[in-house]
Amino acid sequence: MPPSAITVGKVRLTRVSYAEVSVPPETFGLTADDVAAIDWAEPTWADGTQPRAAAAAWIIESGDARIVVDPALAADDLLRNDTDASAHQQAFASLLERSGFPRETITHAVATAKSRKPP
Repeated sequence: MPPSAITVGKVRLTRVSYAEVSVPPETFGLTADDVAAIDWAEPTWADGTQPRAAAAAWIIESGDARIVVDPALAADDLLRNDTDASAHQQAFASLLERSGFPRETITHAVATAKSRKPP
């Protein structure tokens, strides 16, 4: 999915998606009926009765600040494991660069959830 962006006042928000998968609704504590009842969910947030999970990053640009929020965090446990983490990290960095957001231009990084615990 190509990056999508919105502007709110002087702030630009861009979503860069690395990977997206459809998962059983139980993954999120939902039922198929719960997902089907959300009129606006499809096609962005659901495929039929299956919610979509994504490894994506939000880029917030305001003034001289360029902030990346939750790079790949939302679907981390679904899309990777400890043996391939480095490969995904490099691939995501390459995608961000191709999307116009190379690492050296990021001024801040925000993670909104704690990292995974080691096994």
